Amino acid sequence: MQQLFQELVAEVRRINPGAAASLRPGLSPEVVKQKLAAMPFQITPDAAALYTWADGAVGRFEMLPGAYFIPLDEALLEFQEVHSIRDELEQIFPERYRDSFRFLTDCSDGGYAFGRIDSPSQGEIVHRCIHAPWLLAFHDLADLLKTSIACHRQGVIGLGSDIPDFRAYYELAARMNPGLENWR
Repeated sequence: MQQLFQELVAEVRRINPGAAASLRPGLSPEVVKQKLAAMPFQITPDAAALYTWADGAVGRFEMLPGAYFIPLDEALLEFQEVHSIRDELEQIFPERYRDSFRFLTDCSDGGYAFGRIDSPSQGEIVHRCIHAPWLLAFHDLADLLKTSIACHRQGVIGLGSDIPDFRAYYELAARMNPGLENWR
């Protein structure tokens, strides 16, 4: 998994060196474990490891089209804020609100989420990343990283100022991940 993350960083560096330079140094596994201990459910080891490789970015490090990798403290703060009003959210939105730990954000409404707990996982978060416009669920973080690498290589993600080609992303993701779930 770390090799995939390094491959992704190399692709970003090739296309947009400034974005690659925006990655923050990773946290120690102990610090990550301590910070995640306050969560009401467990985060999978590979998702936790992501923060040992890099603690998000200062600025916009695009991991999927329009999805930026955010620091762990920011992700935990967002989780606490949203989790505290989840009952209210369930009254506002027609779909049942699902707890999710978001390590990616679209910088507006938190349209990306990692995992959900309304699953057979018995409260342990499962591997999923859902993209707001398309609502795609990846099977695991490795699939997400492989798709991200391909998006960079094939020009689906360009310079940070470019508008992402979400249709090309959806087609690429579906082609690379047979059985990709639509989360609705």
